[in-house]
Amino acid sequence: MAYNDNYFDSKLFKDILNRYESSALTGDSIYLEPDEFTHIAEYYQENGNTEKAKEVIEQALRLFPGALAPLLLRSRIALITEQDIEKAKEYAAQIDDKSDLDYYYLYAEIMLADDQIEKADEYLESKYADIDEEDKEDYVLDVANLYADYGYANEMEKWLERSEDRNSTDYLELKARLVLSEEDFEEAERIYQELTEKEPFSSYYWNQLATTQFMRGNISDSIQSSEFAIAINPNDTDAIVNKANGLFSIHNLEGALEYYQRYTKLHPQDPMGEMFVGTILLNLGKPEETIPHFQKAIELTEGDNARQADMYKQLAFTYSNLNEMDKALGTIDKALEKDGLDANEAMVIKGYMELQRQNVKQAVKFFTNAITNSKEDPEIIFRIAVSVFENGYHVLCYRLLSHLFTMVPDDWEDGYAYMAYCCKSLGKQEEYELYLKIACDRNPYEISIAFEDFLPEDLDIKDYYNYLREKK
Repeated sequence: MAYNDNYFDSKLFKDILNRYESSALTGDSIYLEPDEFTHIAEYYQENGNTEKAKEVIEQALRLFPGALAPLLLRSRIALITEQDIEKAKEYAAQIDDKSDLDYYYLYAEIMLADDQIEKADEYLESKYADIDEEDKEDYVLDVANLYADYGYANEMEKWLERSEDRNSTDYLELKARLVLSEEDFEEAERIYQELTEKEPFSSYYWNQLATTQFMRGNISDSIQSSEFAIAINPNDTDAIVNKANGLFSIHNLEGALEYYQRYTKLHPQDPMGEMFVGTILLNLGKPEETIPHFQKAIELTEGDNARQADMYKQLAFTYSNLNEMDKALGTIDKALEKDGLDANEAMVIKGYMELQRQNVKQAVKFFTNAITNSKEDPEIIFRIAVSVFENGYHVLCYRLLSHLFTMVPDDWEDGYAYMAYCCKSLGKQEEYELYLKIACDRNPYEISIAFEDFLPEDLDIKDYYNYLREKK
């Protein structure tokens, strides 16, 4: 819930943290309450320093063995971060007060993590009968929240129906999460709008509203909601990224760059910040400035092969844009070495790079091998279609996508925007309008990429279809 929205930014917490860190530097002993130790550990955990978080918890447990708060957090670290269910059970067993509601939630969560949903629900039902009447409202909402965290929408809804206070912020927040899981973005936006009216200084609710508006294609509204969150807390990273994403989606690249750079300054150890900045610089036609950011991202993802392979892929595209083909192809080979890049995808990328230097014959070899080796995987055909589209081969793209659409299910989302563009450029007006409508309904973000040169910077996604259909 959002009640603790800005606690880590409060003077109270900062004073406690400073006392703790000063004592750690000097080696002096310090006395804090179990909850205070736990808040410090949560702060470290949220900032990606799990080892420090565990050190704080161990210090708390030396002073307060059996204390609820630090053991709850340590058990959840074992469960979620370390993915060690047995260790989570061991820490839970050390809790002295096993009648506390938080202990019930932890016990049930361990079962959920172990895919024992029926046992978890039976356990939570059995405890519900024993709870004091004045605690039942909190209990049903906390249980609904637990199910929401694990993606069990049906169980979440069942418990949420037991709530008797349908106007509380906690109920409304959970209701918003439920309708979001059902992809009812319009209702989610309405609820988050109500929550911001109830708690106008909650940056969390403004961020949730911004995210929901972004999903609905209301980009201008999303940016404005992000600005409210930033006004409340200038260092709110969710708000900063939300605004950057909004600006990027309306092609305000300079504005997006400013906010991605702000994010990177706040989180210098997060490789995604470097990726954001590098990607924007590449889109701005500044590949030389891009390289250090992708190299830094690669350095920060050491040990995470899948993510590092993606960083290598972006770096390869950058070298390709600089016409440094040997470096580009070598970088793709490094991505393959990380086992984070599919061999067929690598062939598509190499084909794309060969097209960039107009080596069509070699590109076709790579593309043909990728299609054959993947047994005509639709994803591979789609990637090839995008590659030829971006290099200006609209007739070939049209043919590839025509073939692709005979293979994919009715709810397939990708490629229709590129097909619409090809139809427009080839004078196929009826097909253009057909594919434009499908693309705007299913994947408007792809429209923003394919028709980037046609769309005004401040045009909302929901207006794409009418604007492009009327534009000659």
